[in-house]
Amino acid sequence: MGMLSLDGADVIARNRGEAIVVCTMTTIMTFAQRHPHPLNMRIAPLMGGASSIGLGLALALPGKRVLVLDGDGSLAMQLGTVLTISEAAPENLYHFVFHNGVLYEGGGRLPIAGSGIADLAGIARSAGYSAVRSYRRLPELEEDMENLLALRGPVFILLEIDIPPTPRWSEDNTQAELPDWWFTQMYEDARRIKKELLKAPANRNCQNADQR
Repeated sequence: MGMLSLDGADVIARNRGEAIVVCTMTTIMTFAQRHPHPLNMRIAPLMGGASSIGLGLALALPGKRVLVLDGDGSLAMQLGTVLTISEAAPENLYHFVFHNGVLYEGGGRLPIAGSGIADLAGIARSAGYSAVRSYRRLPELEEDMENLLALRGPVFILLEIDIPPTPRWSEDNTQAELPDWWFTQMYEDARRIKKELLKAPANRNCQNADQR
């Protein structure tokens, strides 16, 4: 059995605990909207920025697990972040890449650069991630999730995603316009996450210490 983006997102949601989850593009719909949580952060319209934002959060909050739900097209736009992540070596960062070989899974389906040629898991391994895993079948991901999130990061997890059987965009099936919230969600999510984290006693104590 293959894996759809929705399938992978559901498995991650069931195992996230209280981790911060950074989503971008397709995973905004398959994860953040489907599994709302005060510690979700939606990275749009900064396509390609999820891994960088996730790295910043992981370094700023070393006691908090950070899961980045990236796309292969998004990662290709800022591929150099794999080197930055490896050098920074945050032990709390888990970098999931939903690999379907196309941009705009919902209807555009434009081939990404290097599709069918580049080995993203191999690139992450060569860059120096602490652990690299790949999954093609959903049961294998479900079985390994607990162990995956117990590994010392940064961990790179490639999910081989099947393209859903939805019609491509055309003159008769045009792409829907993006709502206004699409362009403000990242700012709003960042403010909400900051507010949520400051509720924790440990964080309040740190804040009070900083003010003395």
